[in-house]
Amino acid sequence: MEKLKKLLLNNLHLKIFSLLVAFLLWLNLNYFERTKFELIIPVEVINLPENLKVENIEPDKVSVVVEGNIKNLSKLKISKIKAFCDASNIKEGENILPVIVQSKEKSLTIKKVEPSYVKVYVKH
Repeated sequence: MEKLKKLLLNNLHLKIFSLLVAFLLWLNLNYFERTKFELIIPVEVINLPENLKVENIEPDKVSVVVEGNIKNLSKLKISKIKAFCDASNIKEGENILPVIVQSKEKSLTIKKVEPSYVKVYVKH
């Protein structure tokens, strides 16, 4: 029993310091470390006038790079990120529209959308 007590109490300040450093590293990796993640999201067309119909979207999916801490990215639901084009001023035929990406996840930052424009073909 005396040997065990001596083993545990020997260099106790160094052992406590090691535990503190290990805890801080764990905390850094789980809460403060930011990482990027790439998602492929389908593009939707919103605000389309009633007399027009979407024939085709090229490309119909975009690559979205989001950044956040590892904990939040592991719980990310793709359904909370939307890519869309506003077609309120669209005309018949070929239209080049910017892609707008919105996230309901407040803890994530959208870093890149590629391509940032898509061709939308509409007809009557």
